Amino acid sequence: MRTLLISAAASLLLSSVAFADDAKPMTPTPASADNSDKLVCHAVTHEGMVVHRSECRTQREWDRIRYQEQQSLQEWQQRNLMQTGH
Repeated sequence: MRTLLISAAASLLLSSVAFADDAKPMTPTPASADNSDKLVCHAVTHEGMVVHRSECRTQREWDRIRYQEQQSLQEWQQRNLMQTGH
């Protein structure tokens, strides 16, 4: 019964994601002026890495990287959507 319930919940979640509104362009969340130059460290882990490391950048740089990655992912999704014809 628990497996059936989990399957149903996952199915509902996936179906709601499929109907999400993709027409809106993604925009970065601007960092407030006083926090944009604050140094922030994130743990960096890549598949197959034995040693984990930390990377430090300003909040403004992290925001720019996140925005660029979001744009790249959105372009890839749009390109593949057009190629598969769905």
